[in-house]
Amino acid sequence: MRILLCLLSQQHVPNLLAVHHFQPDQLVLIESAGMRRENRAAQFLAALGAGGREFTEGVNAHVELLEHEDSLADVQAAVKAAYKRFPSDEWVVNVTGGTKPMSIGTFEFFRNLGESLVYVNLAKPNHFLWLDSDRAEICVYRPSIKEWLLGYGFQFQKTENALANAENRARGLWNCARTIAAHAEPVDLVVWDDEERKDARTKTTDGLTSSHCAGGLRHHELRQAVAAAFDLREADGGLTGRIDKYAGRFLSGEWLEVFFWGLLDQHQAALAIWDVHLGIEVMSGGEVPNELDVTFMHNHNLNAIECKSGSQENDANTDVLYKVEAVMQQFKAVRVRKLLATTSADVFVAGTEQRKPALDRRAKIYQCELITYPQIRTLAAAADSPDEIRRIMGLHQ
Repeated sequence: MRILLCLLSQQHVPNLLAVHHFQPDQLVLIESAGMRRENRAAQFLAALGAGGREFTEGVNAHVELLEHEDSLADVQAAVKAAYKRFPSDEWVVNVTGGTKPMSIGTFEFFRNLGESLVYVNLAKPNHFLWLDSDRAEICVYRPSIKEWLLGYGFQFQKTENALANAENRARGLWNCARTIAAHAEPVDLVVWDDEERKDARTKTTDGLTSSHCAGGLRHHELRQAVAAAFDLREADGGLTGRIDKYAGRFLSGEWLEVFFWGLLDQHQAALAIWDVHLGIEVMSGGEVPNELDVTFMHNHNLNAIECKSGSQENDANTDVLYKVEAVMQQFKAVRVRKLLATTSADVFVAGTEQRKPALDRRAKIYQCELITYPQIRTLAAAADSPDEIRRIMGLHQ
């Protein structure tokens, strides 16, 4: 029987990958009192279950409580108790997690027994380094966004069917979104007042008039693309026809989310990314659910793109970053990569395409990368070139 021992901490991915790589028959988790208060063991087991590895406490998973995580004596007493509980001729011990005393105490105890000890550098969480030799093994398993988030205690609010339906609609609209992105400007695509915008996003309306098309839709090529996508007619320099709430949302700004989702979705293999999703909703505890526009996994990290299209005239100066920080600050994991794709001209010094120094400083503080409307245009033109997409979006290996 193969037993895998893991030290629980806030960073669960190295342990999750260890389970998928070593495929133990029995799982032993060392959980400190601090991690117990954060419910880490239960969250970790939930993440494993979402990836098809079912471990149940008291059946094939055991949680050994460690009262004092900074005491070498207590650490060794805890791992000794677990070791005696499960006699086996094969133990694999992952000393990556926990506090330093937890790692040191566990290492010393199992080294003296001659058991297999592995460690990973968080920069490469799928590279398992054997501490008794120069051997290294690479885990090929790729965890989903759901596994990533469940391990940190977040819940999904949308069902898989709801996500699939939204992404199927987006797939049919991607060519239209690309055409819009190719002409991206710091103006709203459609000029609606507040009431019209609300109606367009929530119910079927009578459609558009020439006055509505004074924004981005003044371009004939864009009107043609939108007309074809939503079965509208061109008349008097505008578009006519009925539009439902999905068309209303797309035209009032969600086209940018559809563009980035489709761009990444179709190049997953070439970009070495996976599990690309549009509009997932997550929450932690009793908090209000947050919708993340575009999310994907890369280098075993969660990447999230917040999309803000149109002029965003109400966002003064660096305020364009506030929503990103508000949404992303809930993630206590350090390995979340944040991107903001915006067509706002407020990111530039007036009359130029030079980014405002104050905004660059704020972006650095928030650890958020900006993608501006000239770059969005370039991405639309280079949508068939993974190398250019990788360069602009910083998807380095």
